[in-house]
Amino acid sequence: MMLTLERGFSATRVDEVCAAAGVTKGSFYHHFESKDALAHALIDHYFDGIVAALAGGTWASIEQPSARALAFVDHVIDGVRGGLLRQGCLLCSFALDLSETHPELRVEVDRRFDRLTEFLYPTLDEALAAETRPDVSAAGLARQFVAVLQGGIVLAKAHNDQSRLTEAVSCYRQMLAVLLSDQLQDK
Repeated sequence: MMLTLERGFSATRVDEVCAAAGVTKGSFYHHFESKDALAHALIDHYFDGIVAALAGGTWASIEQPSARALAFVDHVIDGVRGGLLRQGCLLCSFALDLSETHPELRVEVDRRFDRLTEFLYPTLDEALAAETRPDVSAAGLARQFVAVLQGGIVLAKAHNDQSRLTEAVSCYRQMLAVLLSDQLQDK
């Protein structure tokens, strides 16, 4: 996975993957029908790891919905500061590099982004349930979180500065806190 994040999927050769994994090309093709089959497996493996990292922590046990939503974002900020996504995001990389040339992989990446949105949606929906502003959408806020996270990763890579990602997620947290402030003050 690291080779793909460092060089991009298209630029990474099967020979390099085999050398990095310490396996023969025959072993590679015994497990994967093609390089594209490896990409599908990488997407699954990467996504499962990201979801496990996001689901961890104590944020989910917080009873008050708004506090739980903000604690989730704090959890992500702590993870980013601790090195989560330091090498970039495989989903983002695949979306940028392969969406035109590998439409089946684009669909898989799109599904994972949707699943990340669905992962966060219930937390945001509960937090917004007491709000009287019908213009605030939990689904929109969840999609915005994914967009902020991916954009922050791109900026961090472009500037070679991980603090750009931390800053992006922190700004999202500030925006969310403002949206939830009336609810938090009432509790």
